[in-house]
Amino acid sequence: MVWEEALESLAKGETQIADMYPSEERAEYYLFSKPIYNQRGIILIPVEDAQIKHYNYLSGKTVAAQKGDAACHPC
Repeated sequence: MVWEEALESLAKGETQIADMYPSEERAEYYLFSKPIYNQRGIILIPVEDAQIKHYNYLSGKTVAAQKGDAACHPC
């Protein structure tokens, strides 16, 4: 499911489980278990923009992510 659809399905009770990063805001609506796996993320950049070597280099850049994704929470 697309992230927003997954959250809507969970809120309606159509889905009983979803993976998401916990936050204080999300804890107002969802119960979190202990993590069952670890997830890592990566930054994808155009080849010609090779000076970006770490997320700290993203300052002042435009970043795309799915609405509601943990990468940009809250967004």
